[in-house]
Amino acid sequence: MNKEVIIVDDDEQILMLIESILMKYQYSVRAFDDPNDALESFKNEFAPVFISDLNMPKMNGVELIKRITNLDEQPIILVLTSQSDIKTVIELMRTGVYDYMIKPFSKDELIARVNKAFETATLRKLEKTIEKERELRIESQLNWNIWKESLIKKDVDKTEGNLIGNLNSSLIQGAGLGTMTTLINMIQDTAKEHDESSFIIDKELMNMLFDNASISSQLTIMLGEIDYVLNNNLEKKRTSLSEVFRLVEEVIQQCDKYLYIKKQFIKMGKNKLMEREDVFLSINHEYFLEAIKEVIKNALKFSKPETNVYILFESDGKSLFINFLNIPEVSNGIEGITEDYQFIIFEPFFRISKNVYEGFESLDFGLGLTFVDKILAQHKGKISAKNLKNYVDRASEVMTSFSMELPYS
Repeated sequence: MNKEVIIVDDDEQILMLIESILMKYQYSVRAFDDPNDALESFKNEFAPVFISDLNMPKMNGVELIKRITNLDEQPIILVLTSQSDIKTVIELMRTGVYDYMIKPFSKDELIARVNKAFETATLRKLEKTIEKERELRIESQLNWNIWKESLIKKDVDKTEGNLIGNLNSSLIQGAGLGTMTTLINMIQDTAKEHDESSFIIDKELMNMLFDNASISSQLTIMLGEIDYVLNNNLEKKRTSLSEVFRLVEEVIQQCDKYLYIKKQFIKMGKNKLMEREDVFLSINHEYFLEAIKEVIKNALKFSKPETNVYILFESDGKSLFINFLNIPEVSNGIEGITEDYQFIIFEPFFRISKNVYEGFESLDFGLGLTFVDKILAQHKGKISAKNLKNYVDRASEVMTSFSMELPYS
């Protein structure tokens, strides 16, 4: 998203001060002392953030803000005010003003408020993008059965080959059965008889065997978890949306330890929906948390370094949608989740990237999204994935979106 700000204030000293501070922080600034000129400039070219004084002679800030909020595309609005204007500001915030600053304000306060305003503008832009994509997503889901039927008729051999190839890569080429067999053979070839009851075995080989056994054990546990979710009715608890929001925040805190690996950040949108105490989901907290954590880790692993992962919440009145967006790395010539992979990535052992991601505490066997898919199915929900056009960051033309849908109870 372009870092463009429109400022309007009839006090030229304040105008010049704000302009100089923001420009030092790499913001592109359009400054006006006439609100009519500021409004015309905004109509001609959108700016994500609009800063306005309240008391101006040619048009007061209240009228200016009213005209801006009546336009099709609205910015994040910050108001400059004095102590005596607070009541007016409170009324304005009910009509769409995001925040305010009381004169005089410090440089640090200005930068903090503007940074936060841009973060909010980014999240709102993403929310609108998701909203526009929803119809396409529904159509895509309705066509899933047709696609699957076609796949069965035309591409059974190819699909099975892909799955078997990934299984082979995961269990035989990587840490798994193949590695364990190789290590045991090496130990047999190099072990020296010490006495009738013991052998001398190379320590490094044994450590590698122990590590491989640990990974194989984790794989067995994961397969057992998937089997349990598939074959058992998970105990669920009626949970308000506000509590769901707190649970997601809890998972984000747990994922803080992964952020340093690629110098990333997690940004979560907050809206009135997530304050609701009167709307409920029926969820198993333990497995819900596991599903959220797995999708966050997946987004972090497959994102470009030094980028953000966004988490947004929306509703269609019948279900809650939790959307995870990230800027994908290119892997094997594929950027994100292209149309060919939108459904098959949830198949067991299927992986687009064959890389191993150390530090994320994941097996990298292609079972994580399968686990999530089965958990959501137990909640009468579903997960979908696709690429979206990226309107907020120049690091990539696309963003990858994973969307969880959970019905209200």
